[in-house]
Amino acid sequence: NIQPNTLIWNDQMYGLYGISIDKKVKSYDDYKNSLHPDDVDRINSEITHALKTPGNEFDTVFRVILDNNEIKHIWAVSKTYRDEDGLAVRMVGLNWDVTDEVKNEELRKELAEKYELILNSTNIGVWDWDFKNSKLSWNDIMYTLFEVPKDSGDVFAEYEKKLHPEDKEMAGKNLEKILSGEIEHYESEFRIILSDQSIRHLKAITNIERDDENKVTRVYGINIDIT
Repeated sequence: NIQPNTLIWNDQMYGLYGISIDKKVKSYDDYKNSLHPDDVDRINSEITHALKTPGNEFDTVFRVILDNNEIKHIWAVSKTYRDEDGLAVRMVGLNWDVTDEVKNEELRKELAEKYELILNSTNIGVWDWDFKNSKLSWNDIMYTLFEVPKDSGDVFAEYEKKLHPEDKEMAGKNLEKILSGEIEHYESEFRIILSDQSIRHLKAITNIERDDENKVTRVYGINIDIT
């Protein structure tokens, strides 16, 4: 309840925050004492915004510090109830422990950064074509290999421009084989023509992912300059 600043938790909330049920959490200040110091200002700001802005609900992830100094990541969502004048009178919400999910995401990002560092040091271009969302992604080396600006809006079109005319038919047939389900993995070599008219020879290694209906969902691979 916003006024008179009373907070009611069920037993699961006490367990989530590592607080004994005997130590009653009665107000927002009691709750705030459990927050990670680096998250307090942000949470205060987000709650204030949710209270003052109809239609904007509290939905965020933050950290809490338990009595044993363990840090948990909590996902909190709430609904704000208002009076006839639109003023917030009560917030009702749910909290989930998402520590494992956050740690896995942090690990994934760390591994991705290390992987990218290794690839960049070996001049391997990496591309990923998400068919569901019609999105083609390149790493930095791909832009360098094809002499394409990183702000290019259509990298596939840039790829087609640089592709050697004599190799376009083969590339088209490979794409048809991918879409038809004829191949799951293939390696090929092709040429590109750069802006100074020099020709580079690239080796491509490609993998294909499909759904239960055998439709292509993702195509990804690497390009290596073997000139």
